[in-house]
Amino acid sequence: MNEFWKQVNNTQITPLATLDSSVINGNAHILCPLSDDSILHLSGPDAEKFLQGQITCDVRQISATQSSMGAACTAKGKMVALFQLVMDSSQNDPGYLLRVPTSTAASFLAHINKYIVFSKASVSISKEISVVGLFAGNNTSIADTKLPEESGATVANGRIILTRVAQHTPLFEVYGTPADLIEFFRSINTPTLASNHATWRSIEIYYGIPRLEITHIDKYVPQNFNLHYLNAISFNKGCYTGQEIVARIKYLGREKKQLRVMQSELANTPPPSSQSVVGAAIENSEHEKTGTVLSCSEIIDGKIYLTVMLNLNDNNHDTAYFTPALNNNPLQLVELSYIAKS
Repeated sequence: MNEFWKQVNNTQITPLATLDSSVINGNAHILCPLSDDSILHLSGPDAEKFLQGQITCDVRQISATQSSMGAACTAKGKMVALFQLVMDSSQNDPGYLLRVPTSTAASFLAHINKYIVFSKASVSISKEISVVGLFAGNNTSIADTKLPEESGATVANGRIILTRVAQHTPLFEVYGTPADLIEFFRSINTPTLASNHATWRSIEIYYGIPRLEITHIDKYVPQNFNLHYLNAISFNKGCYTGQEIVARIKYLGREKKQLRVMQSELANTPPPSSQSVVGAAIENSEHEKTGTVLSCSEIIDGKIYLTVMLNLNDNNHDTAYFTPALNNNPLQLVELSYIAKS
């Protein structure tokens, strides 16, 4: 248990031993401090108007009861940041919280600062707010707080903000100051598991939740990362940076690449390092490159899960995929619930 959980000091919370299907398909809560993420805080009289002209989701819909995934793009429609956008009215300086990977926080801050100079708004990396990932399994509540059911739906418990990441997945994010989070988690009265950000990333990969790391900046449009399936693009909000390109893909064509999840059995293969897998080529049965690995999970029941940027080709109906990074073990496509049920 790390220092945070020692401060929580709740005997109902115990370390997660192994992430496996019995945990993922069971009734356990899993709490994972998102230590590899940062939070940008944007506030001021023009905060809503400024953000509305910069990002893919409709800021007018963001409220104390609704958050959204969203992206910021270049004028050419390529993403420079992918975030969860949450309204924060609980602190001394109300505004918006944007959770991003720490690897992209500084570049995203610089991107925003290029445009914000003429607005009555300010942005900084928050040193006050932390976020914990909550995997809820089959549960419908935590610490006497009912979990929201719809994508982006948000509830408050005192100064704690709890939001659902995506519908059809049991993934939530819990925002607050460290002191408020400690108090909230102390009130948990049912058996709960604690883990770390690596576990959270494995769960996100399992469910196909996209994450834009610094190596992905300025390479992909929002549709490549399935943001249109995740309610993270508004096609009715009006203009924002990159909007023309994003709209053109929807109305005049289709994306040439798409984030997919693949799995591979590793029964007779030593577990690989993420460094050896991320960035590796995906090949089809003709040994042609047809994609690239974006991220990989921990081993789950002898399987590894990959998020892959897969080339879409009308003439390619392959069901056989391989990567040299996994000794050419067969890869299987995994159905994503948020696409299947959209």
